[in-house]
Amino acid sequence: MTTLGNPRHSDEPLRSGVSLHREWLSYAEASELVGLGRTTLWKLAGAGEIEVARVGRARRISRESLTAYMKRSVGDGAVAAE
Repeated sequence: MTTLGNPRHSDEPLRSGVSLHREWLSYAEASELVGLGRTTLWKLAGAGEIEVARVGRARRISRESLTAYMKRSVGDGAVAAE
């Protein structure tokens, strides 16, 4: 689905209206994308399991590092950071 405001993204957007192909995601977008809670994402970021960039007061999660973490977790059988 292409929107007039953002024609470069042609994939189906998330409920928040954001395309799935953004390189950097907010915590809410990342949570919606992988189905993990915001608290779990904060723990993963704090543990260095996923890459997070700070831009002013905003924090953005690297889609690539989040995908890599989820792939690594498949073999472990557990996704949440302990």
